[in-house]
Amino acid sequence: MVAPVVKALEKDAVVERLKAGLLAEAVDHCGEVLALIKNRMPQPSDRENRSNFLKVYKDLKDVEELIAQFGKAITGNNNFICASDEECRCGLPNSPIRRLLPPIKKLTPKQRTTLRNARGIRKSRGKRPANKGLPAPVNIIGDAPKADNLEKGPEKPQERNDDFMSSVPADVADVLDACLSESHNTTTWDSVVGLDDVKRCLFLNVKVAPRFKNIFRGIRQSLRTFLLYGPPGTGKTLVGKALANECGRKFLMISPSIITSKWRGDSEKIIRYIFDMAAHFAPSVLFFDELDGFCMKRGTKTEHEASRRFMSEFLVRFEELNKSQEDVCLIGATNTPWDIDPAVMRRFDVRFLVPLPCLEARVGILKNCLFELDLDESFDFYRLAKLLEGYSASDIVKISRRASLRPVEEFFTTIDADAIDGVDFDSDPYLPVSESDFTFIISETPSTVTPEMMDMYEKYDLK
Repeated sequence: MVAPVVKALEKDAVVERLKAGLLAEAVDHCGEVLALIKNRMPQPSDRENRSNFLKVYKDLKDVEELIAQFGKAITGNNNFICASDEECRCGLPNSPIRRLLPPIKKLTPKQRTTLRNARGIRKSRGKRPANKGLPAPVNIIGDAPKADNLEKGPEKPQERNDDFMSSVPADVADVLDACLSESHNTTTWDSVVGLDDVKRCLFLNVKVAPRFKNIFRGIRQSLRTFLLYGPPGTGKTLVGKALANECGRKFLMISPSIITSKWRGDSEKIIRYIFDMAAHFAPSVLFFDELDGFCMKRGTKTEHEASRRFMSEFLVRFEELNKSQEDVCLIGATNTPWDIDPAVMRRFDVRFLVPLPCLEARVGILKNCLFELDLDESFDFYRLAKLLEGYSASDIVKISRRASLRPVEEFFTTIDADAIDGVDFDSDPYLPVSESDFTFIISETPSTVTPEMMDMYEKYDLK
């Protein structure tokens, strides 16, 4: 069953991409094969085939990481171009995946490759300038220089290449830098288990609509502002990250700590720059986390004058976004929607209740968590998922982590603590996770979401 996967790799697809200098495409191909392996993973009862699949998956994951690491090393300062095909001997042996790449020492942030500027046209290439600076012609993977041999250039402060950042005050620019998140780059729709209605609506209005403006016009204009509410730990933030990554948009993550300031007028100024930055980086996703933290209902006795000023600025900017033509998607996330000011709620095009995961979603979360682990042959995902009814996705992930550590803890209790430094394994020990590990942890871990909380959300959803 593993043969088709290995065959897919050995058709020189990765090799050809590396020869062409297409490192990103090589990584993408690895990702496609990884997804193929994941979709065809055998059940725990088929232990032999599952072990083979896991071995291939881990080896290919190492290949993907090595290519990505080397790509970062040679493109840190300039785009490195091999001078000729002879110099770019990156042919990988047509062998099992684990032998595709030799170990390469990973680079630390301070160990960057310093590449000199282009000095002209090489005759061997005849078309493009070649950058120099490495000690010898580089074999894309096999002959990659170790980090210790790389020429270290002087460390420079991070430059603000973007004209928007250079146009704002330095103190505000530091705050805005914290909004630009890259943590969404590895989050995909597959990371969000369940929530099909939410994903379908977001995909249609954020991904499809900009490409078919002749259809989405007039009263059919696409929706751009969404509110996600529900109990904590159900994946609201994950949805925003996955949307930005899948649609190729800049992701701006806004939390109450970024906006609030003790200085008079600073909060209004920051929120104004945040909306301007979202428009500048369009297409973008502007994600407000814990929206109830700075958009609470007005008119209460505890309301401060600064909060009223901030709210006025936020509402004005929100309304301008709804009327503008900028390709900015705004998403708000909250656990307590009933605390948000009605004027803010009115400006959202659509509101989604993000509930606790259903049975199928719980099974999917368990499979994602335990994908790379050995499981007991009698392990049944559905039987275990039924025991996790009423738990949030975050709860299930934490329970899975603790349950997966139980066999490890039991294994190392058999080894004397004084002799632990001298222990070495020829191969990874077989430490399968069983259902009993989960039942033990579940009995000790109550759900963070109570039935009373769910009743509040359901009643609010009916309004």
